[in-house]
Amino acid sequence: MSGPVTPPLTVSDVDDGGSVTGRPITTIEVTDGTLSIAGNVAKVTTGGGGGSGTVTSITAAADSGTGTAITTSGTFTFTGGTGVTTSVTGTTVTFDADNNGDVVGPSSAVDSQVVLFDGTTGKLIKDGGKGIPTGAIVGTTDSQTLTNKTIDVASNTVTNYEGTAVISTGEGGGTKFLREDGDGTCSWQTPAGGGAPTDASYVVLGVDGTLTDERVLTAGTGITLTDAGAGSTLTIDADQGDVTGTGSANNLAYWTGTDTISDSANFSVDAPSGTLDVFSYVEAGSNRIGSGGSKNEVTTSSATDLVLNTYTGTNSGTITITEGVDGAIDIAPNGAGLVKVSNLEVNGAYALPTVVTGSNDYVLTAQTDGTTAWADAGGGGSPGGSTTQVQYNDAGSFAGSANFTFDGSSITVNNQVKVGDGSAADPTFNFSSNAQNGMYKSGSNEISLSAAGGQMMSINSSRVSVKSALSTLGTDDLVLSTNAGTNSGTITIEDGVNGSIEIAPDGSGLLKVTNLEVNGAYALPTVVTGTNDYVLTAQTDGTTAWAEAGGGGGGNEYNIELPPYSSGYDADYGWDYTQCPTIGSALGVSNWAMSSNDHPLYQPFISPNTGNIAEMTIHIAATASSTSTLEVGVYSDNNGVPDSKIGGVFTFDLEASDGDITETVPSSEISVTRGTQYWLATCKTEAVENPYIWQRGGTSVTGLGLNTVGSATNLRAAWQETPVSAALPASVTQSDLSIVPSFGNILVWMKW
Repeated sequence: MSGPVTPPLTVSDVDDGGSVTGRPITTIEVTDGTLSIAGNVAKVTTGGGGGSGTVTSITAAADSGTGTAITTSGTFTFTGGTGVTTSVTGTTVTFDADNNGDVVGPSSAVDSQVVLFDGTTGKLIKDGGKGIPTGAIVGTTDSQTLTNKTIDVASNTVTNYEGTAVISTGEGGGTKFLREDGDGTCSWQTPAGGGAPTDASYVVLGVDGTLTDERVLTAGTGITLTDAGAGSTLTIDADQGDVTGTGSANNLAYWTGTDTISDSANFSVDAPSGTLDVFSYVEAGSNRIGSGGSKNEVTTSSATDLVLNTYTGTNSGTITITEGVDGAIDIAPNGAGLVKVSNLEVNGAYALPTVVTGSNDYVLTAQTDGTTAWADAGGGGSPGGSTTQVQYNDAGSFAGSANFTFDGSSITVNNQVKVGDGSAADPTFNFSSNAQNGMYKSGSNEISLSAAGGQMMSINSSRVSVKSALSTLGTDDLVLSTNAGTNSGTITIEDGVNGSIEIAPDGSGLLKVTNLEVNGAYALPTVVTGTNDYVLTAQTDGTTAWAEAGGGGGGNEYNIELPPYSSGYDADYGWDYTQCPTIGSALGVSNWAMSSNDHPLYQPFISPNTGNIAEMTIHIAATASSTSTLEVGVYSDNNGVPDSKIGGVFTFDLEASDGDITETVPSSEISVTRGTQYWLATCKTEAVENPYIWQRGGTSVTGLGLNTVGSATNLRAAWQETPVSAALPASVTQSDLSIVPSFGNILVWMKW
């Protein structure tokens, strides 16, 4: 509009020459049109909307291809495809097919011959050159007689030719057979001698060619065939390897070469009696039956004991040694040793005493209760007691002891046997082959074992002592058990007043002690540290724990004494690790847009306190756009990188509300130690946009100490574990860590 419209204003119809007028108006509103003013004339031009008009644009569409919009000046063009002609008359477009049902083929063809496709287009045909036989078409189950047709057998498969399918020309009886003549042809032949049955199988020496189911008899390995000719015999001989050798009847034969045998006079079998006679011995494992030239011995082949067990070693069986009627049985040691029999009972009635007499020349006496006893031999007179009871002087008379019996071959003692004290050089119980080896009384309430005249082991009411080494005779472990293996006993190793005790492995092995307690106060840890160079620390509850060695002063590896944390501080105080020495910063806070990052982030801190973290607080400046939570946890340190998660996590809702958000219940306790380096870890559980939380320092915060050489701005403030998402892992894979640049310290307050 060129200028303001000054009322009063009238309206006229332009097309009518201004014949239509109205009352004065002050406002003109134009809808679906334009308003133009020239001089004192305002002209309204409408954009249509009813009545006649012009199509401004139309686009052609078809089964294929893309059309172009046609404006008011464009033209639709209809073009016929293959075999189609178009024509236009006025507003009508006509499409005509050119072929009118004709097929595309040769100019002429032979009547009744087969039509074939010409080429691979499927649109052209040609004359097949062959007609269909008259009559019905032959199917798979039909038959048809072919006249004057030649079948190329080599190019076809002929089946089902039994019965009358192949017969002799002019021969109705069917007595001839078809023979392969060997020149590429076959001929009908009459069988000689009336012919062999055609429904039988034949074993022949050579292929005849006229027999059905022929099989040629062929000599195999070790078989010889001898043909005596027609009308005679065929002999089958098996080739046998000649075996040479001599022997005596019943002796076991064995090979002395590949084709010779011999017998053994030391091993014979008497089949009728079932006797196996071995001159030397039969060995099974380490046991031998027989020895050298004797057949009556059972020995062991090595330095092991011979054990005879019955009923799988229980004591309910009987071991019987028989040597003919009324024969004597001799059990003799192989040398100067003794035959030791424990708990011996004689004739099922009398048990020999198990104690040694207090004086020499005592006699074994039988008692009425089936026991035997040692008694003083006494003088003459009639025996006292019962048969087999050993006699003793009973107030000047012979008496028999039921606790001490002797039946002529066996002694049974059923009470104490008292002997003298003896000494290491002359033990009370010794051996005839070596009197300085044995057992004796070495002190009050003490007995000892001696060897070579010296005390080697002693036993008293309070201890068992050995001279030097206590070991096992074989490869078994030495086990010291108290109270039948329970842990309520005490094993004490003493070496005099203020003496040192050395326990050393026999070689380069380790001395292994399980659940060790020192001085009855401190128990050593039973776990292995996750990091090298930890030190053992004493705890007030009597336990010990592994902790980082730390430096001087404050007791941590940074040699810094951290301000202590105390629950007695003002209730609003919480420990802010972002202001802690070595890692913290005095810079202000800023809002960190967490974006869609859902990978774990790790930043280091040194704990100011020992105990369980009771609560954590973060500040949410702007909530998340949808459901999302933040996990905050603590990880141990392994040479400057995060290692394993300690306890559980604190979980914060990033969508619910903003401001200071405190969580007081971790999924499980998080226990830390004062002066120890840890890693604070955060991870968003959903990759949603727009949560903002406070961080300290932004790009100016203290980082990990890593930076691009020559750069003053590429800050590296945190580790990120990219392969992990949506949750804090149980342990960190160090090879997956990458450094996050330009990142501040996430602001987290902690309380214990």
